[in-house]
Amino acid sequence: QMGKINKSGIIEAEISWPKLFEFNKDTKYKPDGEYSCVATFSEDQKKKLLDTAVPASRIKDLGNGSYQLTFRRPHNKPNWEGWSPQPRVFDHKAAEIRMKAEESAEIGQYIQPWNPQDDGLIGNGTKAKIKYSVYKGDNSLYESITLEAVGVLDLVSFKPEGGSSSGVSF
Repeated sequence: QMGKINKSGIIEAEISWPKLFEFNKDTKYKPDGEYSCVATFSEDQKKKLLDTAVPASRIKDLGNGSYQLTFRRPHNKPNWEGWSPQPRVFDHKAAEIRMKAEESAEIGQYIQPWNPQDDGLIGNGTKAKIKYSVYKGDNSLYESITLEAVGVLDLVSFKPEGGSSSGVSF
């Protein structure tokens, strides 16, 4: 079918303002809530986005060799069978270590959901892999870019009182 896009990709980025859990989802514009994070990334990663049909107009050029895009995921998607509200959030580094230890090629089976109480709150500057999908139906005017998963590579802990500690690694 012409005009229909259904692609997905993964980029590496530094994230800020992560709203990735039920307790901190954003309800400002969508009453059911929306998950989101702002991703800042390099030119290489921008190319990956463009290769998966993310419109260039949606990517903000910060002018210093870095680019930015806000990834979002609605909590509810009416008429969408099997929609899971939250993006998958997990410790990518830990999953990679387990995968290598067992000499497996399939990271999916080593993913354990991120638990903010035990694993820490994800703060600005955290490095992560972001999986997203790009969809455009025959009758859609705009591409929808949906946040699918966030794999934490290097956590910067969020400290509610304002300061953030950097360089926290597992």
